[in-house]
Amino acid sequence: MCFQPKVDTSYQDFSISEAGRARAVDDARQARIDEGMKRIKTIFEGGTYAPLIGEAKAKNTKPNTGTYADNEWIVDQPTKRGKAQTYEGMNPILGQREQAMKDYYLPQLEGKASDAKEALTFALARAGLLNSTTAGKRQADLTEQNALEKGSIMSKIASDVANTRSQMQQQRSAIESGLRSTGDASLAADQALNQAVTFRQDQPVMDPIANIFSGIVEGIGSVKSGYDAGRIKRLSTPTPLSSSSARVVG
Repeated sequence: MCFQPKVDTSYQDFSISEAGRARAVDDARQARIDEGMKRIKTIFEGGTYAPLIGEAKAKNTKPNTGTYADNEWIVDQPTKRGKAQTYEGMNPILGQREQAMKDYYLPQLEGKASDAKEALTFALARAGLLNSTTAGKRQADLTEQNALEKGSIMSKIASDVANTRSQMQQQRSAIESGLRSTGDASLAADQALNQAVTFRQDQPVMDPIANIFSGIVEGIGSVKSGYDAGRIKRLSTPTPLSSSSARVVG
């Protein structure tokens, strides 16, 4: 009777077991990252998220069986979720920031334009120029200046909101990058929530509007003086005789 020599496969068994464990560890890590990404997305974009109770881990289904070959590694992924949480996301923060700037600047502009219109009307009336071409031009200048300033304000607000949105995206990208590096979904969620609080508390820098309409009212008295001087000159200058009215005395 011939006996086959027993082959030592312990090294191969160890290698297979370690490969299975490494795959399970990596799969569990990826499951935690995926779950963390979902929560970050909800915090930044808004929506409802129910956190998992526990986190994915690599699990040996046959521990301590005596040989490496008996080990079987799987991902132990929890399925039970806690209480759902609702997040408003960053867009409402941006909307509130935009509205706060509009509420600050636009009433100021409207008030200054109204004051300038009243001052212009008074100056024109005092100078007796309410129905003059100067009145029409100054009123048109006031309307144009008001439109230009409003456009400038809206552009400033849009730029501020765009910059803030860009900062939010940069912070989100940094948090997601950290999550992929560490696999720590809880830490990433805390960082995202802290950023939401930070952006909510951040207030735009808003300065009072300068007196942009002052030049439109200025100089009305000089215009009146110019009109008066011209009128006096016309009245005091004799009208020259035309050739047809001259006659020769013989």
